[in-house]
Amino acid sequence: MAEAVRTKEEVLKDFRTQAILEAARRVVAEVGYVDASMERVAQEAGVAKGTLYLYFESKEELFERAVDNGLDQLMDSTRTALEAAGAPLDRLRAAVHTGVDHARQNSAFFQAVVTARPARRRRPGGGLRGYVTLLSELLEEGVRDGVLRSIEPERTARMLVHGMSGLVAESLLDDLPFPSDADVDAMLDLFFHGIAR
Repeated sequence: MAEAVRTKEEVLKDFRTQAILEAARRVVAEVGYVDASMERVAQEAGVAKGTLYLYFESKEELFERAVDNGLDQLMDSTRTALEAAGAPLDRLRAAVHTGVDHARQNSAFFQAVVTARPARRRRPGGGLRGYVTLLSELLEEGVRDGVLRSIEPERTARMLVHGMSGLVAESLLDDLPFPSDADVDAMLDLFFHGIAR
């Protein structure tokens, strides 16, 4: 199926939207959600404040889209990592390491998101829900290939995400070093093998 040809205006709008979202993430990472103003984001993006309102109705909408855009980038990075991984458990490890690496690279922004906790509308099938679905599919693949016992993939994927979130949140909220690859591997080993003899 042929890809639709995009107009110059559509390409420019997408480019400007992405630049604004990246500017919003930088500003929120620097000053927090509460102190992040539309004017400050406009300055950071190099556009007039009025231009922001052509793309986003409010600070809340801009924030929601910035979070969703960051999660979309996580999904893209994870899919790329999965292409290079082979066996199901290697693919699951790659997905988890990519998730923690993404949080590490965007730690200031995620800290602002975690501490501010403004109400957000959830995008159906997107955001963190999409990441849980991806992990669930990897777990199903492991069950089909016989390397994982029979489990409820979606529930297990949510538990895995909570484990990842716990590692990341501890470092962000308690001002501890960010989880290392060894920390992630230890969490995965515990996840795969449990603690019972």
